[in-house]
Amino acid sequence: TTSAGLRVVLRLKQDVDDTKIINASREVYDILDMTGFTEMMEVERAYRVFSVEGCEVIGQGANGKVYRIDRDTIVKVYLNPDALPEIHRERELASMYNAYCGYAATDHSIDEIFLGIDYETCCAFWKKSLQLYLGTEDEARLREVEDKAKVIGYTRIMRREIRRNGLSTESGRAVIENARKELGELLPRVDTLVF
Repeated sequence: TTSAGLRVVLRLKQDVDDTKIINASREVYDILDMTGFTEMMEVERAYRVFSVEGCEVIGQGANGKVYRIDRDTIVKVYLNPDALPEIHRERELASMYNAYCGYAATDHSIDEIFLGIDYETCCAFWKKSLQLYLGTEDEARLREVEDKAKVIGYTRIMRREIRRNGLSTESGRAVIENARKELGELLPRVDTLVF
């Protein structure tokens, strides 16, 4: 993308108010973002394309399967072809809590199997991610948002386990009971999920 190209886009935006760019490559998006174009017009990134053929399945849930593409890349393939709303929901903060700490609450080996790091490291990673996400190290603020993420996270964990017939297995019942216990302690402290 050259400055001449940016001038053309700017002129087009001035002439046609609802101009938007779709399927922008990562490089083009970064330039548009750096130059402020993403603030004055809608710019959608192109989806990255992966093949999961021959890749290791490292997780499976009610919504899809998780594949390891390489050492640093995992991809979730959703069962529902219209999964965009599910994807947006899962990208929220509660998903980070689920991935790092929530799912391993009753079996710490899950983090080692799924992420390749121990439970304590996952919890430390969660705390640091939360600090960076919120831009603060204020313990009261971090605890407030963490409690909200936990409410959503444990609710989702319980729902997932019930949908996967967890009530009929010992390990499933343990996960459901742990989520129920955690929610029982959290709900008196949390009056809204907005943060």
